Amino acid sequence: MHKLSCVVPVTRMAGELGLLEGWVKGSMNFDLEIIIVHDIQDSKTGIELRELVKTLDKDKIKLIEKAVGSPGLARNLGVNVASGNWIAFWDSDDLPQVDEVMASIGENPNCEVIVGRYKMQDRFSGMETFSPISKLNYWGIGENPGIWRMLFRRDILKGVEFNSIRMAEDQVFISRLNLRNRKTSFTIRFLYTYFTGRPAQLTRSIIKISDLIIAFDQLLISHRKFENDKNSLSLIMAARILLTLVKNFRIKGILELRKHFKLAKRKISKLEFQVLLSNINKIILRKITIES
Repeated sequence: MHKLSCVVPVTRMAGELGLLEGWVKGSMNFDLEIIIVHDIQDSKTGIELRELVKTLDKDKIKLIEKAVGSPGLARNLGVNVASGNWIAFWDSDDLPQVDEVMASIGENPNCEVIVGRYKMQDRFSGMETFSPISKLNYWGIGENPGIWRMLFRRDILKGVEFNSIRMAEDQVFISRLNLRNRKTSFTIRFLYTYFTGRPAQLTRSIIKISDLIIAFDQLLISHRKFENDKNSLSLIMAARILLTLVKNFRIKGILELRKHFKLAKRKISKLEFQVLLSNINKIILRKITIES
């Protein structure tokens, strides 16, 4: 059994696998299992992936190819075949700091979740932004829930899966893990470099109202099931989704959300509404403070 299994969804990345190839080939000396899940949307990506893996240690790298249609469903396939004690979810166009990841696992043998720092880098200008130590807490997870800078002990993932939506699926997954009741360790190590500026990046593509509404609904369900208090991690992430709805769709997004809740016969309580508003204000104020 490997110490860590990392699951990497790949789709439509032909000609852009340089970062993935670099860190994969440089990781063969670590106690690491790399599971690449190719969500088949074109033929060239599969050809390049098969060329990459055929020369590497077959005990340390697996390639799964299947048309699934979303990053979350691809991750589920990877988890199902993983053999590691720990699980990481990384993206094919970013750069995990594998040595720092493995060191953090060694330093936290009794934890269930490890959350680290990360760096954001513009792939064109090279400009770098580093996540502050002050955000190494539960509020920081809710405000910046990037699942790629988290490590999960495999046994806590039993029965918890990603859903099929293409936006905010990682936030729903995090909410279902009920992190506040897990043994979570925050490390100052930089575990990941997240690259921005790729034209085909999902977060820059057309955002679907329906996916965001489903995610908001699922976060509210997790809040009521696991947390149900004003410090709810799920309600912090739900506030982010409300901001995204307003930013991208203005009043239309809110009206669609209201329509959904009416059809689903769900109601947001007065306390939940107050917490959501408070969280929205905090997120906006923190963003203004950082940018100023």
